[in-house]
Amino acid sequence: MATAAYGFSGSAKTAGNLFAFRGPDSRASNGFPNQNWFGFGNVGLSLQIPVFDGFRRKYQVQQARIAQQTIEKGFETLRQSIDLQEAQSRTTLVNALDVLDNQKANLELADEVARVSRIKFKEGVGSNIEVVTAETSLREAQTNYYAALYDVLVAKVDRDKATGELYNQAKK
Repeated sequence: MATAAYGFSGSAKTAGNLFAFRGPDSRASNGFPNQNWFGFGNVGLSLQIPVFDGFRRKYQVQQARIAQQTIEKGFETLRQSIDLQEAQSRTTLVNALDVLDNQKANLELADEVARVSRIKFKEGVGSNIEVVTAETSLREAQTNYYAALYDVLVAKVDRDKATGELYNQAKK
């Protein structure tokens, strides 16, 4: 910062002589003009260098570093959460497809048992209870197959949601 000042200073042996004007032609015994007022001026430059700020800067840097680390950890947690959700949905879909395959095999087996039970009953070598039990098992196998098919569809939607494909399909 730059500074400048200019002013006057007066001096006299008595207060009455302080305001008495003496012209520039009057000289004192030392050869200088005999005037009561003298001008002065100065020019300066000010430079401020902080020597100690109470560790404020250090703590601001630490706070900013902590905030950055918090954000980075948040992003890492989010990424891991997305990866975990995608892996879980993929595993759930694979398991649901395996269950569907098993239920389909059970349905085919129950259908075959019911068919054989009916044939045996018609030929007179099987009982009515055997046919009813086989038909009940067939209905149960059908219900289990449709439930497994539903679970596959739900798992597929969850997987599409986890991978972002569901959102992309909705935009189309």
